[in-house]
Amino acid sequence: MSSGYFQIALGRTYIDESQGFLESIRLFNDRRPVSVLVKKEDFDYALEKRVFDKVIVLEENGMLFSLCKNAHDKYCIFPRVSLLEYVPYREAIII
Repeated sequence: MSSGYFQIALGRTYIDESQGFLESIRLFNDRRPVSVLVKKEDFDYALEKRVFDKVIVLEENGMLFSLCKNAHDKYCIFPRVSLLEYVPYREAIII
């Protein structure tokens, strides 16, 4: 059964915070994989960190996304509502 950490990091500041989290858990020998959900424009930035096991891009299209009226809906509510579409683990700790 696969398990790991999954973080929503929509923006470079959040990617940096996710990296800090990952570095912290490694200090305690926690070797579970860490995946991160990012905006398309931040994909390369997250990959360049070379710390995440998987970098997953938020799909900013579809019927549900089109109903979002503002940034809060698009990048806070929507990712959480559609979370199961992105989590690559059977068991996950969502950060």
